[in-house]
Amino acid sequence: MYQLHALDTLEDLDRVFGERGAMRAILEAREQGLVKHVGITSHNKAVLLKALERFDFDVVMTPITVGSMLYPRPENDFRPLLRVARDRGIGVIAIKAIARGRWGGRPRRYQTWYEPFDDPEDVRMALSLVLSQEGVVAYSLPCDVRLWPPVLDAAEKVEELDKEGVRRALEYFRRRGAKPLFPEDLAEQLAREES
Repeated sequence: MYQLHALDTLEDLDRVFGERGAMRAILEAREQGLVKHVGITSHNKAVLLKALERFDFDVVMTPITVGSMLYPRPENDFRPLLRVARDRGIGVIAIKAIARGRWGGRPRRYQTWYEPFDDPEDVRMALSLVLSQEGVVAYSLPCDVRLWPPVLDAAEKVEELDKEGVRRALEYFRRRGAKPLFPEDLAEQLAREES
């Protein structure tokens, strides 16, 4: 699989699909049997929806976080993307599922640009909540390897949540201080209100 990574603006998308863009090379590689599947990664849901209008990707990778479930805004609401992906048979890989929010002024204990939940029960519940979203087929490990043990341990204990389980999990994470990563101004406003 070839994954187009970090396409976060419409200009990025235009470059990739342009006459001399990466998609041309990727499609040639697929025709030659070098690439079987093509995916795309973005933090920007609008870019992903536009990309899916242009090409039938096999996989989409994007942040699906507790904070975006608690504070949905057009910039972070992944539900429209999940509906399109489900209807078109496209797999969705969640990233940043264990994000508590932005670091703000807190000391960075991990090599992640967001502050992660690291308590084993928080990690298990976050993964259960994210992987219970219809259309989410997998979760990508965080970039700091010190977070891998609690994530891999939690993966063995993940349970699919029904509507009541989702409601309880969201209340739990509201009490645990989960905040959205996007939009940035909302994340900053919530951080100011908290201090």
